Amino acid sequence: MIYTIIKYYHHKLKNVTQKYLDEFASIENIPLHEIELYELADDLILAESIIESTQHYQMIMKMASDMDLSKTSGKVIY
Repeated sequence: MIYTIIKYYHHKLKNVTQKYLDEFASIENIPLHEIELYELADDLILAESIIESTQHYQMIMKMASDMDLSKTSGKVIY
């Protein structure tokens, strides 16, 4: 059971990372504001409670509303 859960979260994290790599080719090429969204998306995936998930989601939505999103961030967020 735990292996299945870990595999699920690993897949989700890998999927988010791959989307950014598809657009920017390397982690080093991702703009700072996009990195912050990427890290918040990872935190949301790994959140251990609904309260923590909600907090991360709200931070993502606030940050997204204050900036121009790349195609990738738009796909990851919406």
